[in-house]
Amino acid sequence: MKLQQTLAGLTILLAVTGFSSCKLFNTGDSDTRGSVIIDKSKEVALDSDNGKRFDILTGKSTGIDFVNDLTENYEVNWWRYSYIYNGGGVCIGDVNQDGLQDLFFTGNLVPNKLYINKGNLKFEDVTEQSGIVTEDWEFSYGATMVDYDGDGDLDIYICNSRWDDPEKRTNRLWVNNGDMTFVEKAKEAGLADQSFSTHADFFDYDNDGDLDMYLVTHPVDFIDKNKTKYFQKIEKGVNLSDHFYVNNGDGTFEEKHLEVGINNHGYGLSATVGDLNNDGFLDVFVSNDYAMYDFVYMNNGDGTFRDESLTSLKKTSINSMGTDVSDFNNDGFLDVVVADMDMEDNYTYKTFMLSSRVEVMRILLNAGYGYQNRSNSLQLNNGDGTFGEISRTAGAATTDWSWSTIFADYDNDGNKDLFIANGFLRDFHVDESETYHKLRRAVRIQDSSVYYEVRDKLPHYVLSHPNFIFKNNGDLTFTDARDEWGIYFPSITYGAGYADLDNDGDIDIVSSNVNETPWIYRNNSQKMDNNNFLHFKVEEGYAKNSMGLGTKVRIWVNGQQQFIQHANVRGYITTMEDDLYFGLGNAEKVDVVEIEWLDGSRQIMRDVPANQVVALRHSAASKNIQFDPHPMGEKLFVASTAETGTDFVHKENDFDDFLREYLLPHKMSSLAPGIGVADVNGDGLEDFFIGGAIGQSGALYQQNANGTFTATSFAADHAEDAKMEDAGILFFDADNDGDMDLYVASGGNEYPENDSRYADRLYINDGSGKFTRAADALPAITVSTSVVTASDYDKDGDMDLFVGGRQVPGRYLASTSSYILQNNNGKFTDVSQKMAPDLKDLGMVTSALWTDFNNDNQLDLIITGDWMELTFLKNNGGKFENVSAATGLGNTTGWWQSISGADFDNDGDMDYVVGNFGTNRRYRNTVAESDGRALPLEAYLADFDKNGKEEFIMAYYQHDALYPVKTRERLLEQMPSIGEKFPDWDSFGKADLTEMFGAENLDKAIHKSAYIFNSAVLINEGKGKFSIKFLPNEAQISVLFGMVTDDFNNDGFVDILTQGNFYNTEIEITRHDAGTGILLLGNGDGTFQPARSYITGFRNDGDSKGMAVILAGAKKQPVYLLGNADGPMASFKLINPITTIPMQANDARAIITMKDGSKRTVELYAGSGYLSQSSKFIRLTPQMESIEAVSYSGARRMVYPAPTAAK
Repeated sequence: MKLQQTLAGLTILLAVTGFSSCKLFNTGDSDTRGSVIIDKSKEVALDSDNGKRFDILTGKSTGIDFVNDLTENYEVNWWRYSYIYNGGGVCIGDVNQDGLQDLFFTGNLVPNKLYINKGNLKFEDVTEQSGIVTEDWEFSYGATMVDYDGDGDLDIYICNSRWDDPEKRTNRLWVNNGDMTFVEKAKEAGLADQSFSTHADFFDYDNDGDLDMYLVTHPVDFIDKNKTKYFQKIEKGVNLSDHFYVNNGDGTFEEKHLEVGINNHGYGLSATVGDLNNDGFLDVFVSNDYAMYDFVYMNNGDGTFRDESLTSLKKTSINSMGTDVSDFNNDGFLDVVVADMDMEDNYTYKTFMLSSRVEVMRILLNAGYGYQNRSNSLQLNNGDGTFGEISRTAGAATTDWSWSTIFADYDNDGNKDLFIANGFLRDFHVDESETYHKLRRAVRIQDSSVYYEVRDKLPHYVLSHPNFIFKNNGDLTFTDARDEWGIYFPSITYGAGYADLDNDGDIDIVSSNVNETPWIYRNNSQKMDNNNFLHFKVEEGYAKNSMGLGTKVRIWVNGQQQFIQHANVRGYITTMEDDLYFGLGNAEKVDVVEIEWLDGSRQIMRDVPANQVVALRHSAASKNIQFDPHPMGEKLFVASTAETGTDFVHKENDFDDFLREYLLPHKMSSLAPGIGVADVNGDGLEDFFIGGAIGQSGALYQQNANGTFTATSFAADHAEDAKMEDAGILFFDADNDGDMDLYVASGGNEYPENDSRYADRLYINDGSGKFTRAADALPAITVSTSVVTASDYDKDGDMDLFVGGRQVPGRYLASTSSYILQNNNGKFTDVSQKMAPDLKDLGMVTSALWTDFNNDNQLDLIITGDWMELTFLKNNGGKFENVSAATGLGNTTGWWQSISGADFDNDGDMDYVVGNFGTNRRYRNTVAESDGRALPLEAYLADFDKNGKEEFIMAYYQHDALYPVKTRERLLEQMPSIGEKFPDWDSFGKADLTEMFGAENLDKAIHKSAYIFNSAVLINEGKGKFSIKFLPNEAQISVLFGMVTDDFNNDGFVDILTQGNFYNTEIEITRHDAGTGILLLGNGDGTFQPARSYITGFRNDGDSKGMAVILAGAKKQPVYLLGNADGPMASFKLINPITTIPMQANDARAIITMKDGSKRTVELYAGSGYLSQSSKFIRLTPQMESIEAVSYSGARRMVYPAPTAAK
């Protein structure tokens, strides 16, 4: 049945630019669901030359008359078999070996068909002549076009499913006779599997030269699909595991899933292979629908696999569909993309049945099914076979109900773009849940009259919208190019793949649609651009792997690598014979080509001209060839946790913030630990303190002469203080007696507001490293605090403090006060009201820095916080003035977490790096459709339902209208009255924030905005003016907390070492866990080159928070101390020793004169980064001519090349 277009209306994205649609089969409805929510002005004409990168050709133009007709009735419906609408697949390969790629389509209720490519994108149906017969009982999903027997031509393996009778589920193997006829031999080959199978992936798993097979299956106990019964079924042996067929080498196979280490139970929808950990063996990634997490089977190389699903992936999609394994960022490691069903339109998201099942995800997490996320997943390879999920940063997370996902360089610019097919023959609306249950019951009791009676009252809406294509920007991000590239036309598409169907040098796309002919997206790039290409085709494989599957091809052009590992099963129920397509941009040749076959044979080609197809022959390769060295960058760090004895384990107390504040974006009780560094016992060796959580005292570690550390009795000596949550940590000489005392800020969210357990603590050092709490030294402040940092801002010879107020417990978004504590002979006085009145109810402060930001020799303050602007307080002779508006930065409100300073451009003034939450999150600021102005994320706090308890409401803009972030069921938990005002999901989905809460109530509420989520550097332009530059996207994939600055690669420019994750987020928003730590190498102009963990050796993927550097050992070498929330700390040291110049505690800054005459300012902070304090030292690099230290009082002394008396 041809789908009928209805009305259109414009919408805006959540996280990616795009539109959504929902079509209605019957006529007469004109409500929100009945409208096609797309921009009809962007729709292209079918079967026409539209002047864009692609033209959409239907069967009218191509001759492909196949239609996968799925018409719903009593026998064919979702309630009888939940995978009835999972669509048909496509195979692309040169079946008749004429140099043109042919097509094979699977039908669910219609016969499968084979089409021969006649050239010029014209195809001929040769199914009948080929001998391929589809039996009446066959319900086919995926087919695999592969030379399974190694005789040089392509065979076709078909997966069948649906029926209870196993004979009707028998998979079929059509063997190519070499003359364009086929004969069915599944039983003879041992491949007549009768599981409920989805797709088969043939690959050489043991590198023995023949192809084995992974068969993806799905059970049909759909009633248990979202229940935590999977593990029990496996344990009881009643599971339906995926199967694994080992090739016997004689054209037959034997099923051995248990023997090879695979025993699972999941609703599998795809399996894609690749060498995920670069050990030379093919690993398997399996996507699973519903509750079971995706599987990662790492190949042991001995004929078995190990399951690393929960260790290699931090989180997965919850309804995983198609997958692709490809190196999308050209770093030489295979990444993974997985399709899910995240709705981009506000109404569809709020009313779509699966969007509301947040509680299911909570249950699964607690039951050991891993952290799952309702959006596409883009798993960025960390270089070691572990992955970080970055789909939100990439801009490719939200593509509605999605299926096939295919990476390829569609514009030949050298970066792999991303095509995602989507659509479904049913829009599941929450308001119709009861009707769905009635239909399921009618099917179960086999009552067709009841079924049709109920069914006739249910409008048949479907999800139909343009497939997505994303242009790869070459910086981890993608741009939605559906409109620009000419594929903007709605369809319901399942299988999709690519090939150069017309041999013109660019890649065309084939999509298998439902209820209409397949489409060919004709690529016009070679007519539009001057970009060049280089294609490789395996002309001669080896043994029985004639297709050379698993072969790695790497090319280098002007020092930039591209990498493809040859695989034929990609996306969703799709196979392709050829995938070795490389775009070259304007390069006219490839400098080096490196080919590595699975048996270890290698081949090198040099200076290969562009715009040709290069034949690959195994006979031209040799196992004696050595590839050229291709340095990725210098490894600088090595783990030293065990070696140094830095063995503290942070143990977070069990407190559920969400029970009190249902709508929090993340926990506010697990924000630590921080770390402080100082020589506490006067032995010339620096020691450190790391904070604990409630129920666990922080720990003091003293350094031994050999550079190792030993925990002292501090925790036992101060066990009574374990009732407090340690936040910021600071060593300083509070009483001017020459030793370092300890200040520990008390934070957290567990206790009531103004509870005495929020009082900060000052511990006085007796000079030997023994500390006594000074009960009366601090003013009586019981605010939950965060940062503490010290300086002699008034130049009276002692160290004063800034203490940041973090939060009002139980009232997220409410502002609290921060403080300046003036030191008067070891007693501290709150002088905030007199010296800095702007600190009153300043906000939710996270970090701060005493710094001279305007170069007037006065120490000013820069303060960061949640829902706060970057706050600049200028020191005017001891009094502080808020000059944020005069900095030239504009509106900087964000979720800022950390700050440190350095002279990044060597111009003598201070620049700053500020850590934010990053871009890898669902809700971000957007841009107004009306005038292009920036639109923020908004937040409100008020007692909206007048029940005596405040509610926190977060809202985002779409279509320039403001909508609540949360779904109806989440708001009902906090505000039951929402159910009275909006009795169904339909009315809730249509309501904007004002309609929901009322303009007057919103006006009276506490209201804050966040415009920026990118971490950034602030470049000092002089005279108190700054410009902001976002850090590279590699630094935006998670929160940035701990940070230190130094010239790590000794090139004369300051770099940034930083880390951060935030695990304890509200599950609907998804946790921030993609960070592994990153080194940002400064270019000397305020820009940075990212060096990821696999390059530098610096890696911390825990719930990472504070960071500090300490000098250790006789040679005073830096050790980088890393704090993790609810986990063990880590430490790293430098591989190559450096020369350090330790500075004194009262040194405020150093002036470094470089050999080129430029000057660099280094401020020496007592507290910086996130809740932490590092050693004061200077790294000596070859570019330095001299170093002069300046104390807080202004006294100067030369520390390099030769110390002189203080001036």
